[in-house]
Amino acid sequence: MELNNHRKQKDGSMGHTRIRGRRGVTLVELMVALTIFAVVLVGILPLSIYVIGYNQENTQLMSARNVMANMAEQLKVLPPAAAWRTNDGDNADLADNIGGDHNTTSGRYGLRWNIRDNPDNTQDIRIFVNWNAGNRDRTISSTLTLLVM
Repeated sequence: MELNNHRKQKDGSMGHTRIRGRRGVTLVELMVALTIFAVVLVGILPLSIYVIGYNQENTQLMSARNVMANMAEQLKVLPPAAAWRTNDGDNADLADNIGGDHNTTSGRYGLRWNIRDNPDNTQDIRIFVNWNAGNRDRTISSTLTLLVM
């Protein structure tokens, strides 16, 4: 390789040339590229964090819905005289998520359900699923009506 650092230019000034046969980026080009990359990363990072959190929340919500659906299926197949299908005598507490006629857990989810006996030989059953999502408590609920035979 021939080194020509001081070659006289056509205009008479001394210019600097690169080593022949070597290609690469200068420090300035590298710094500009890193700065652009950092600016793009700073813009994308908060969005990525939000999407990850939203995905976790949706996963928990879907799991809670599955727990509720499983409990509803279990209650449907039980006979009306079964312990989990009995009313505590208070028909006004269908929307009570604090006490509940019945309580149990399924993993990280707490389940409560209240039963109201209706005069038309049906039971209204309201199922609540509670869980903690980070720093706040979450609750979903659903009501189903079953025939009492």
